[in-house]
Amino acid sequence: MKDIAPEPSGTYHLSQYLTPGDDPSRVLREVAEEVRDAGGGTISLPPGEYSLPDPAVLEDVDLRGGLGRTVVIFDAPAEHSRSHQKHHLRLAHSST
Repeated sequence: MKDIAPEPSGTYHLSQYLTPGDDPSRVLREVAEEVRDAGGGTISLPPGEYSLPDPAVLEDVDLRGGLGRTVVIFDAPAEHSRSHQKHHLRLAHSST
């Protein structure tokens, strides 16, 4: 995967990090971890279904869905997350 860096607007576009044959959920998890560790930010998602281990991976990370159906599923509910903190999923729809 190429280096993870935001656009000048501060948004990370998941499609920039996907290559043919990639598991989009794995790439989303890796990008979300990098964004979280860098202090947070927004990840723009192409339409699709994504699976993440738990909401803790999205701490300080906002997700923005584009045109089309975008679904994020968590393998473990928030009450079972490793950090034992309350988490909120922020998913905004965008026409861009």
